[in-house]
Amino acid sequence: MKTFLCFSLVPIAILLLLVAPSAQGAQDMREQQVEARTSVHNLKVKAAAEEEAARQEAARSREKIAGDRTLLDQEVPLLETEVGDLEKAVARPRSRG
Repeated sequence: MKTFLCFSLVPIAILLLLVAPSAQGAQDMREQQVEARTSVHNLKVKAAAEEEAARQEAARSREKIAGDRTLLDQEVPLLETEVGDLEKAVARPRSRG
């Protein structure tokens, strides 16, 4: 009876030794998957925030460019008039006296 008990317990013990590490390995794998999902989620949130910041910066740049363009459009005719006046002044003959 002792030998029967020994021979029946040995395979059970071996089976337990094989199954226990795989259960632990499965738990480790689940933890790694949770960490990976969390990391991916955090990266997506960060990327979305950076994209929104870039969009806002681009909008500010477009507004500044539009303002500069408006100012340029206002100044060009004034400068053209000034240049025309200077050209006329240079072209006039000077009287020596």
